[in-house]
Amino acid sequence: MNRTSRNALGILATLAFYLLGTADTIHLENGDSVSGRLSGMQAGFVILEIDTHATRRIDPNQVAALEFDDQTDNLETTALRRSPFLGLLSKADERQLPNLLDSYLQQDRPLEALSYAKLWHPKINYEANRDRIALTLIHSSEAAGFHEEAAAHAQAWIDQHPVPEQSALPWAVLAKSNLDQGKPEAALWIALAPLAYAHGTETPERRTCQEIANEAYRQLGYEAGQPLRLPSLFENPLTFTDLLKMPLPQ
Repeated sequence: MNRTSRNALGILATLAFYLLGTADTIHLENGDSVSGRLSGMQAGFVILEIDTHATRRIDPNQVAALEFDDQTDNLETTALRRSPFLGLLSKADERQLPNLLDSYLQQDRPLEALSYAKLWHPKINYEANRDRIALTLIHSSEAAGFHEEAAAHAQAWIDQHPVPEQSALPWAVLAKSNLDQGKPEAALWIALAPLAYAHGTETPERRTCQEIANEAYRQLGYEAGQPLRLPSLFENPLTFTDLLKMPLPQ
């Protein structure tokens, strides 16, 4: 979304505030509340428009909670309205940001998803929301054709989440990167991780890992029924099925 579109959304929200009488609320640490329209942050202060002629600047350290009166607006409008207040949002309000990024990916808008994900990820408070945006960094950069960047984000995820319980996407992206670089042994072991820990419903990312593992296995000179010997790891040959059953090397 360009600056003109964002400004238009802001103008529409302002008109709704004045014409329909909707109001946001700031709940303060001292127990007081003040209503108006939350219009953004300026010089580190929360800006609240009281009416057409008055605004109030509030120190964020005095803010206990923000309450937005825009629940009937579309996802893009509500998420972008909340984004300037990262660090002050409730978990539910903050969740609208990764929801918006998911919608961008579904609409084949990876560059917008990537741009916002980079901007928002360092400021997200809640771990579940932060993880969703971290996965968006991988997905959107890969979808946009920035494969080296996607691999870097994938490695960062794996460093922080060594057990592939949430998503197989980082392993699929990093394994593909290694395969493309002519490193089939590394690609094989990376792709095996989600397969070794697989449980529940099959996912497209796990299927991708299986395909990469098969291709890496083939590039190492073996077919599915033949024993595999990786000199750097084993003294005895193993079949592909054996590999899937073994604990992963550390």
